[in-house]
Amino acid sequence: MTSIPDNFIENLSSRIDIVDLISRYITLKKAGTRYKGKCPFHDDNDPSFTVNSDKGFWYCFGCSTGGDAISFIRKQEGLDFVEAVKFIADIYGIPVPETGKSESSNRVLYDINQAAKIMFHKFLSSGMEGRLFRKYLTERGFNPETIKAFEVGASPESWDFIKDGLSNFKRDDMVRAGVLINNKEKDSIYDRFRYRLIIPIIDNLGRVAGFGGRIMKGDGPKYINSPESDIFKKSNILFGLSLAKESCRESGDLIVMEGYTDVMMCWQSGLKNSCAVMGTALTEDHIPVLKRFARRVILLFDGDKAGVKATVKSVSAMVDSGLKVLVAKIGKGNDPASLAHESGADKIKSIIENAISGDDWLISMFAKPVSNKPLQDKMKMLANAARFINKHESEPMRDELIEKATIQFKVPASAIIEIMRNLKENKGKASNGNVARMVSNIEKAERNFLMSAMNYPDTFGELKELLDQDDFDVPIHKLAFKVMTGIE
Repeated sequence: MTSIPDNFIENLSSRIDIVDLISRYITLKKAGTRYKGKCPFHDDNDPSFTVNSDKGFWYCFGCSTGGDAISFIRKQEGLDFVEAVKFIADIYGIPVPETGKSESSNRVLYDINQAAKIMFHKFLSSGMEGRLFRKYLTERGFNPETIKAFEVGASPESWDFIKDGLSNFKRDDMVRAGVLINNKEKDSIYDRFRYRLIIPIIDNLGRVAGFGGRIMKGDGPKYINSPESDIFKKSNILFGLSLAKESCRESGDLIVMEGYTDVMMCWQSGLKNSCAVMGTALTEDHIPVLKRFARRVILLFDGDKAGVKATVKSVSAMVDSGLKVLVAKIGKGNDPASLAHESGADKIKSIIENAISGDDWLISMFAKPVSNKPLQDKMKMLANAARFINKHESEPMRDELIEKATIQFKVPASAIIEIMRNLKENKGKASNGNVARMVSNIEKAERNFLMSAMNYPDTFGELKELLDQDDFDVPIHKLAFKVMTGIE
């Protein structure tokens, strides 16, 4: 764990001008011995934000918050303490001494990636060599502003474009950064990205953590990313977040998508608060990053099978995160980039405005394929729903979801509660024996329901309109329901 010496932190505020630092974000005007401006942390029509230059302190009388330069940057940029110290020091060119595990070796990886990004972008912008890539981007609908904002680049059909172009760096470091591959079997080192459209992956501090590359011709995977490294970890990086931060703070919403082009096209269409996962779905590792910038997370994944699967995983990962999670239903076969390009931002905005609760969406997805499935498959789907409900620590939320699941699956709450209890006892796993017992419980629940219906015919008269005999799995129960509805 990297740490920063206490004496450096104590001296940092005295070495910088807090007025200059905060003026990079808001307009400050001198008012007596202090400076005043509109608070960036709440709607502030009458300037209530003050800065005391002599004491290196800021305070807002409107939202009753204040602190020093470090606390301002933490709040404004959504950084932890160490990140904020490094952020400020980097602005003013102050070297940051570190104790513990040194990150100096990591610094060179960022430098390599930054230099490679410049080379890739320059190649894309050059005459004949970058023409194919520029044509592709134009055909996909990307304008020059978007290409510049995301610093898109390209790599030639060369094995040593980066290797020779960045010869001032050590090759071992370039391999660690991921721009070169060391093939030990063939005893050769060569460029990782060859004849690919290059998308720099920028972290939330504005550093180039890695690259994504789309092949333009030849063999190989359609898309590749930089390998996992000390500075590039897919589980906690969100593509496009560095550009989305400001818009996200204003709206409180962060739209999460699947791919680079989804984010770029939606950003171009006006949805500036868009980002994308680097893996297949959101994970629990993303939660701290998301909570720095957003109050609501809106999932806008592709409408294909993989997109639905990613949405299921993402909603499950966000349980009890403290963030409100919504699912925007984009429609089967659609993706955000195509919709934004073909139908414009209004179409995407309409889909987002109609987003539903992630919990509601997931329960309905678990129940959606139930009707025509055999009993054992239905039980597995019901077990998946029960497992998801169990993840919620809030008892009122569990009760609410149980109620919704009874409607979606058309089973008694007692059956769902029994499955939840069984799963907890078995630490979330359902063996074949457990499934069999739970199936028996469903049969018992059906029998209890029919017996209750005979004892309370008035209530049954209301419920029967919501059911039919296919909602029962046991043949004798189907017959009983048919007879009861005929004589009621």
